[in-house]
Formats: sequence, structure tokens, C-alpha cells
Amino acid sequence: MDFDLTEEQLLLQATVKAFNEREITPIAEQIDQEGRLPDNLIMKMAKIGLFGMTIDELYGGTGIGHLNCILACERISYSGTGAWWLVGFNDSIPACIAKFGSEEIKERYLRPLCDGIAYGSIQFTEKIQVRILEH
Repeated sequence: MDFDLTEEQLLLQATVKAFNEREITPIAEQIDQEGRLPDNLIMKMAKIGLFGMTIDELYGGTGIGHLNCILACERISYSGTGAWWLVGFNDSIPACIAKFGSEEIKERYLRPLCDGIAYGSIQFTEKIQVRILEH
């Protein structure tokens, strides 16, 4: 079994690395201070195809898959910011919609998520309880 990355995957890594160094790293401190990504950065991320990597082209994605999403997240994480979370969420949440959503839901949400005009989030509101087992 060959575990080497393909030429396309190496190109993706190089592209995202260059994007990260040019667009994210210079404003990393600002991102941390504000606790949010600037809207124009989100649109730039969408423009180079960082959202919808797991989504079929029919719904506005690129369909290049989960491994490519992970490779992109890895390169973005070098900025030291949480920008990679947006890429991860804007690929995993739409993937769930694509797999389990009705056609109406897919049509309504997938393209905006892939285009960067919307982004997904998850909210946890349950009270968390931890029980330590006795040995």
C-alpha cells in the first residue's frame, strides 16, 4: 500500500501553506485579540476552495475529500490561530448535511457553506457531568 501523497495533494499543501503565510500569519495576533476571523479572510478562504472539500460539485463543493481537508487544516494550523477550525467545520458539517439531509436541506445550505457566505457551528448546551469510576 502506498502512503505517499499524490502530486495534487502536495500542490494543495503548498497552496495552503503559501495562503497561510500571506493571509493568516500576518494577522494572527489580531485574530487572537479579537477572537474571530475577519470576514474578508473567510471570503478569501472560500475563494481558494477551502470550504466544501468534502462536498460534491453539484452542491458547490470541490469533492476532493476528507484527507485533503485534513491536509489543508494542518497547513493552516501553522499560523497558530484557530482558523483551521473554520475549515474543519465548514467541511464536516456540510458533509453531514450531504449525507443525511433531504434534497431541500442540501439545496438550501450546502452552496452557501461552500461559497463562504455562511459557515457552520456547533453549540453545546447540555450540562456536562463526569463520573469517576472507583478502581
